[in-house]
Amino acid sequence: MMLPRHIWPDTATISDGRLYLGGCDARALAAAYGTPLYVFDEATLRGAMRAYLAAFRRQDAPFGVHYAAKALLNTALAQIVTQEGLGLDVVSGAELLVARRAGVPMERVHFHGNAPGDAELERAVAWGVGAVVVDNLDELERLAALTAGRERPQGVMLRVAPGIEARTHPSIATGGADSKFGLPPAALDAAATRLRAARPKSCVSSSKPQSLGLKPSVSASGDLMRSLKLGFGGEFLSSPGLRTKLKTKN
Repeated sequence: MMLPRHIWPDTATISDGRLYLGGCDARALAAAYGTPLYVFDEATLRGAMRAYLAAFRRQDAPFGVHYAAKALLNTALAQIVTQEGLGLDVVSGAELLVARRAGVPMERVHFHGNAPGDAELERAVAWGVGAVVVDNLDELERLAALTAGRERPQGVMLRVAPGIEARTHPSIATGGADSKFGLPPAALDAAATRLRAARPKSCVSSSKPQSLGLKPSVSASGDLMRSLKLGFGGEFLSSPGLRTKLKTKN
């Protein structure tokens, strides 16, 4: 029996009517651990991470690839992410704790999430995460207060909702003007003032517009480039699905 390679893990095979994953009999795994059972193939995970890195290395620009912990996070997976040279995006204090216990270098961690608590922001700053991704002006003010008087600037990324209406289901649309995820372009002037108070390693980010076409991404990138003129002095531009280093004078 042939298995469609785009669906199954890289190591999946069928022998005598039985499914094997990474050399392990799926029936034996179910008998040992019960069902439902989630099985993750390490070879497939590492292969996907290496493929992303290889693709970006072919481009003539600095880059970073981050794994989104909200997909799945445990100590073993965080260690694989680190071993393969990826960064880690976490969205809660608990995920940040898992990353620390796994030995993930904090400078390769981005902390973001919708409405994080003060204790979570304090932990992220105290542990020296590479960047805090900010969703709104209130969060930016709280971050500025936490970093006041600190010698080391805190990496900051703004999540911008570029006001792009993509052709997708309303429940997963994140780039529209009324999205709760990210700052609307009209708030960028106020954000610039608060950013200066936070003394950031200035960064600018973007909410992805959930579109398969290039035009929404190009439009979002244009908005972000214009935001740099407000004085952010952006070091990184994270446009939908991509992140690259910017060369700016600031």
